[in-house]
Amino acid sequence: MAALQKEINMSKLKSKAQKSKLQQIQNDQGEKIIQLSQKSKYPRSYRFDVETINLLKELVEKVNVKSKKPVSETELLKVLVRLGKKSGTEKLLKILKETSY
Repeated sequence: MAALQKEINMSKLKSKAQKSKLQQIQNDQGEKIIQLSQKSKYPRSYRFDVETINLLKELVEKVNVKSKKPVSETELLKVLVRLGKKSGTEKLLKILKETSY
């Protein structure tokens, strides 16, 4: 009799263990758990001449003097890309002609 009682208790434990808390929540409420994915950043590398690197460093220093928090070269490059997008094409082409050798 004790063996039968023990076997019944074990089967109850097994059935409870098979039902996870997540499955119970999903079955009870009909909701699905969705995992949010973050946008991944793609590393890029660009080659700049010494003059351009120095200009970038000077810009970073100027911005950091006026900024409340430090700005990195990458952040400044992102800003410059967005600024270029807002600028007219003619203005970009003019600057491109000035900087081309």
